Amino acid sequence: MKSVSKYVAVSLFAVISTGLFGQDNVPLGIHYQAVARDNYGNELVNRKISVKFSIIKDDPLGEVVYQELYQDILTSRFGVFSLIIGNGKPTGNSPCGELSQISWESAFHFLKVEVKFENDFMDMGTMQFLAVPYALYARKSLEPGPAGPKGDAGPKGEPGDQASDDQTLSFDGTTLSIAGGNSLSLTDLLQNLTVSYQTDGTYLGISRGNSVKLATIEADGDPANEIQDLVISSDKLKITNNALATEWDLSPYRQSLLWDPVARVISISGTNSPVNLSELENDADADPANEMQDLALSGNLLTISKNPASPGVDLAKYLDDTDDQQLSFNSLNNTLILTGNDPVDLSSLENDADADAANEIQDLALSGNLLTISKNSTSTGVDLTGFLDDTDDQQLSFNSVNNTLILTGNDPVDLSSLENDADADATNEIQDLQLVGNKLSLTGKTGAFELNMAAYLDDTDNQTLTFTETDLTKTVTISDGNDVIIDNKVAFRYKKTVSTIASQLSEIPFQPDEETYNIGSPYNQTSGIFTVPLSGLYTFNIYYSADGSGGSRELILYLNTDVYEKLAIEIGSGTITSRSITMNLDSGDLVKLVIYTGMSLQTGTGSFSGFKVN
Repeated sequence: MKSVSKYVAVSLFAVISTGLFGQDNVPLGIHYQAVARDNYGNELVNRKISVKFSIIKDDPLGEVVYQELYQDILTSRFGVFSLIIGNGKPTGNSPCGELSQISWESAFHFLKVEVKFENDFMDMGTMQFLAVPYALYARKSLEPGPAGPKGDAGPKGEPGDQASDDQTLSFDGTTLSIAGGNSLSLTDLLQNLTVSYQTDGTYLGISRGNSVKLATIEADGDPANEIQDLVISSDKLKITNNALATEWDLSPYRQSLLWDPVARVISISGTNSPVNLSELENDADADPANEMQDLALSGNLLTISKNPASPGVDLAKYLDDTDDQQLSFNSLNNTLILTGNDPVDLSSLENDADADAANEIQDLALSGNLLTISKNSTSTGVDLTGFLDDTDDQQLSFNSVNNTLILTGNDPVDLSSLENDADADATNEIQDLQLVGNKLSLTGKTGAFELNMAAYLDDTDNQTLTFTETDLTKTVTISDGNDVIIDNKVAFRYKKTVSTIASQLSEIPFQPDEETYNIGSPYNQTSGIFTVPLSGLYTFNIYYSADGSGGSRELILYLNTDVYEKLAIEIGSGTITSRSITMNLDSGDLVKLVIYTGMSLQTGTGSFSGFKVN
């Protein structure tokens, strides 16, 4: 059947029957039963739908002589819905207000079925009525005509044979036969039982007869105890309400990411689609240092450098001032004392054994709740999770006048013994670079290594620098050498202010009607294609407003002829979508933004912009 949306379709397997036969009370109705399925063949169970029946005369595109509507019809747990054509609500859009008013004898008639389960009715097809509905017209033969004149008496018949034959009747399920005589097909007299699921209950019906509601029939008095469900626990899948149900182990279907550090290849277990990341190994901007960042602490806020948009991490939760321990230092015997603990002898740290006052300097780093110390590759770190406590308000301060360290609620600690350098020389650790002749060495160290810089002398050239500027680049060139691009600008922005009409389920290129800027002219407004002028990183920004009716729209970004990424799917009517994406592109690549209309007849409005990052 016809697809209703990109992801959901309805397939109708219709059974049309009638309860019309030769008796005085001819029911005015045509049974219609169908199964609603999605495009995977799965039944749409317990789903409310609306159905519109139209009876058309002469041909499938002819005049609608009768039309009726069923609303909020609930499909069964098997996706089945059953209706009677003639019992629906007439729409008033046709000349016949009832099914009985149709002149079946005047022309051929066709049945058109429309179904709605989202926004609009969708045409499920039109088929011709054959013999069955014309019993509605044939019932007129049951109406008696005026009495005719009495006929003349006929001649006397011959005497009949004596009942001496031995004929027998036989029945094979559809045909009644008499031995030595004829056969009579009883197919038209056979009746079938059907089960239909209506909004008010379940009905058992017999063809050419009535229906009986089964809603009150329940063997054990519990209408829910036959309902089952699927549950999964620890990768084990089974069905409920069955103590002997088999458990299926789904763990073999788990997937994980696999990384090959030698080949620089990443893959997913159970698949054969590895991705080679070796091209990402080198720094795209040839600057190995510009990604280096540092941590900074302001109050309780920990931030990272080179990211002005970073909100930082609030470390206030790690404050813990609920104890009453005190830290003190005995300068006479160089011991550090914490209340309730044994003193620690620090005398061995008084003199620097290697005469290097800086090589013991370490730093702390916090990753998550793990605190580690630098210059110790075997350090396991300290998990600070147990120290989370935000109930205190202690403050740490330093008095530079008397060199004491003070923690709120504790005695001050005298640090004056640490003020002087152990060797009484405050400058002998300060070093500098010195150049004697062509020899470069470090001061403050006897026997320091001397680096001969003579090999780096080169005064024989007469190279010149030139500067070239175009619309796209600024380039510095050295004669008999290389070129360095020191600046390049590529940027564009276009707006689509008019939503045009388009077919459903079609891909329409984003074609703007208003230019904001187009630096370097990389964007073609007519074709909607961005041509990459220079290799590098590019960022694109997309803003889209889905006007008009109909959902299931999509925004698709194409690279050359392939889909690079679906930026948004299932865009509903009246919604606004905004996306940003960065791509590593080569010179000559083609980038195009496409709108998939889904169930809409409108392309929508919005803007498309981009620029070269580096």
